[in-house]
Amino acid sequence: MTVKASWRPTDGSLVNRDRSKPIAVFYGAASQRVAGTLAFACFSIIFTLQAFSPGKGGVALVLLHAAGAVATAILSLRSFGCGTLIARSDTVELRGAFRTTRWGWSEIASWQTGIRLVGIMRYRRSVLALELTSGEVRWLNEMNVRPARAGEASSMEVAARSLNELLWGKRLDSSDAR
Repeated sequence: MTVKASWRPTDGSLVNRDRSKPIAVFYGAASQRVAGTLAFACFSIIFTLQAFSPGKGGVALVLLHAAGAVATAILSLRSFGCGTLIARSDTVELRGAFRTTRWGWSEIASWQTGIRLVGIMRYRRSVLALELTSGEVRWLNEMNVRPARAGEASSMEVAARSLNELLWGKRLDSSDAR
């Protein structure tokens, strides 16, 4: 993951330029975030117990278990924020368990939703999609919820509507500035 940073010579700290305040935050299914967090946290506890239990294997095995404990602890923290879409004034950020992806508003043509089969079990889910100005459609599988009942809108449909309104507002602002 690349983070754009600038050097502030006054206090010597790094400041991330993309950290403007969020305009809107949208979440995927909470059950998936909680399940991933609990699973990785359990593995972290198991690795920690194995790292500090005496037995065969020596120093190398203790170091391997300690590294596993640290890695799964980091993944449990990342899992908790997984499936989060943050709209900022200059970018849209999607946080996944393993990476964070950013798009500039100028790269985005529109937002849409659709019913797709997600995951190993191939569950039918309402998934958010991003259409880029190049014509490519990127299905954001992290951003999925149970499909809405007849006559109702799913939270992903509401998110797509809200994001399209933000997108159109950005385009109007940029055309007014010209």
